[in-house]
Amino acid sequence: MSSWFDGAEFPMFDEEPRSTSVSRHIPTYYGIQYTHAGRFFLSVNGAPEEWHAGPSVFVTHPGAFFHYGVALGETRHMSYLCGCGPRFERYAEAGLLPLDGKAVPVSDPAE
Repeated sequence: MSSWFDGAEFPMFDEEPRSTSVSRHIPTYYGIQYTHAGRFFLSVNGAPEEWHAGPSVFVTHPGAFFHYGVALGETRHMSYLCGCGPRFERYAEAGLLPLDGKAVPVSDPAE
């Protein structure tokens, strides 16, 4: 049996093609938040909201307050994968999960 996921738990994951959600929380685990299409805002630790458009990705993590979502009447196509455990902590320590609270555009490698 592979040990690839030893030390990793995945408490939440989903895809929401027409999400209208707005989140305000301090996460208890790491979250890879991917927006495929649509606009969204992101604020970390009370900083001014910054607007982004998909495709883009950001990481939520313990120890910071995140406020993000869509404007009233809009939707976004989003997916997320949330994880915790020693393996995710090592990913963060190694820089594989950026903890700067910035949304990063995702480019199409075919372009």
